[in-house]
Amino acid sequence: MALFPRERSHDDAKIPYYYAVFFKIITSSCHFIKSFFMNTIKTLPTNDHLISLQHAVDMTARYRLNKEAILATEYRDKNILPTSETFNRSAIEKLLSEKDCAAIRIYYGMDETERSHAILVGVNASNEDILPSSTNTLSGSDEVILEEGQRCPDICPEKSPLNS
Repeated sequence: MALFPRERSHDDAKIPYYYAVFFKIITSSCHFIKSFFMNTIKTLPTNDHLISLQHAVDMTARYRLNKEAILATEYRDKNILPTSETFNRSAIEKLLSEKDCAAIRIYYGMDETERSHAILVGVNASNEDILPSSTNTLSGSDEVILEEGQRCPDICPEKSPLNS
């Protein structure tokens, strides 16, 4: 008994059944391999993250133009998605001064009114979040989590090429 005994035909050309089976196995494996490596990467990005002003203007304009349209109708015009959030320098410096902090990661969370907020945490050289213990209160910890940014809207910066 052959491993791939059947053949399927399409018009005049015969396509061996095993090609379809092989394609299915490879496709499934690729999804597994991609998700495995994407979830286990332990290095930080090596790029410098710099973009031109024009690229930033284009991206922020596209975001402002589409941010309501991507929401389901019942969530539109409720300021769910901010245009920007501003954090004090001292808070960012505290985050960067954490022991072993090599980067900053931005998570997006949602408050009780369903408005999204940026949540900033330090990241070590192994690409792991630097977090306080779950029992730690806000006082006296070297590990910090930032939120409570100045959210626009409601409190927006002066007009600039990135917000108008």
